[in-house]
Order: sequence, then structure tokens, then C-alpha cells
Amino acid sequence: MKRLFTIVFITVISFGISSAQSGTLEAIEDVVSNADFSGNITGGAGVFEGLYYALDGTYQLLFFFNFENPPFRRLDDGGQGFAKYPYHEYSRGLHHQYFDGGRKMSAEIRSHYFAESLEMYGSHAHLRFSPTRAISIEGNYFNFNERLETGLVDNLQFYTLSLNYYRVRTPKFNLYWGGGFIGMTRDRNYNSACGNLGLSYYFERPVSLHADAQFSSINGNFVALHQYRLQFHVKRPYMYVGYQQTDVGNQHINAIIGGLGIHF
Repeated sequence: MKRLFTIVFITVISFGISSAQSGTLEAIEDVVSNADFSGNITGGAGVFEGLYYALDGTYQLLFFFNFENPPFRRLDDGGQGFAKYPYHEYSRGLHHQYFDGGRKMSAEIRSHYFAESLEMYGSHAHLRFSPTRAISIEGNYFNFNERLETGLVDNLQFYTLSLNYYRVRTPKFNLYWGGGFIGMTRDRNYNSACGNLGLSYYFERPVSLHADAQFSSINGNFVALHQYRLQFHVKRPYMYVGYQQTDVGNQHINAIIGGLGIHF
């Protein structure tokens, strides 16, 4: 068995060496080089063409591909609308299909209590307003309380305001990204730009899964506010439980959450 393994190993290594000697890297250069210029790599035209395709591909990835329906098509022209609330009709989530009607705007408010321990706890409030099916304006407020050994309660707040773009909008699944402003307040105020990511999955009435994050750098320290929620919908109102993680540099707060929300 050892002799057989040795033979197979040598054969594989030999094959790899022979493949490398076949000039794969040289062939790659031949493909991208321009033979009309005696083998020299061409400059401007190829670079600008590559840059164009890179930028165009990035734009389509972030906003919409050429084969997709435009995100801002009017409702009376077959555009995409909102449901009154998740699971209002059939098994839909927040968005309708194209050419299927719906509402032009949507709004949502939610709030929860969180606790890591008896000493570390707080509350969170969230507001979302979507003037179109692809754009939302979102605000968040986090209030942290820590009971110290002295008996006093220390306090810290985070607040964010951002503009989000719903990159994926289907009846079952939503994915958005965006950016805006974040602030932190304790003894002093700290402000910075922030980025947002979030998703929702309406997999079966009346339950849905949600995850979102705000992330930034404040005074050179990485800051991230994560939430993972399991929501139970009862027409417009809903209740939820989940997990909240807060990272500020090398400090971390991991909390259980429970709250209520409502769609408008």
C-alpha cells in the first residue's frame, strides 16, 4: 500500500510539473497582449475598456442589472409596490411583484428591550420610511445602561440616520445597503459616517427572519451594531425576539432582545 501511494504521489507531482512547463502563464500573456504591436502590451484603450466594464459591472451589482426591471418604474406602468403589511396577501412579504400593484409608500416603527446581564441592559428604537419601493430613510437610537459596583448607573447612546437602497426586492426576500451618519454620546459626543447592510426573509406566514448592521470607524476604532430578529406578524403589528451584538474596538456587548413593531 505504501508503494502504491508513493507511485500515485510521484505521478501527480510529475503531472503538475509537466503542466507548469507547458507555458500556461505565457499563454495567458499571449491572450491579453496585442500582436499588432510586436508583442508589446497596449496601453490606454485596453485600460479604459477594462475600467469601463469594471465600473459598469459594479454599478449593475449595486443597483440593477440590465435584464432587471428598473427600480423606479411607476406603479401604473407596471412598477413594484408595497404590501399593506407582511403576509397581508398570500405569502408575500413587504414587496409585491412587478405588474402586481400595491402601495407607493411604506413605514415601520419598532422598539425593543435588551439585556446582557442584570448589570448591562438598555433599549432601542427604530423608524423606517420608504417613499418608494427601492429607497428608505432609517433612524436608530440605542440607549445602554450599566449598573456599577458603586450603585450608580452609567449611560451611553448611539444614534444613526441613513439612506438605504433595496437592492433585492422580492415577495419573499429583501436585501438593502446604504450609508449615513452615526453618533455616540457619553461624557462627550463623537460623530462619523456609517454604512448599513440588512436583509429580510419572509419564509412562512406568520414568521420572518431579519438581520441588519450599522458599521463605522469612530476615532480610529471599528464600531458595529448588529441585530438578528425572529418576527411574528399579527396583521400590522408584530412581536420579535432575537440577539443584538455591539462592538466598539475591543469592547463587546452581547444581548438578548424582545420587542414590538408595527407597519403603516
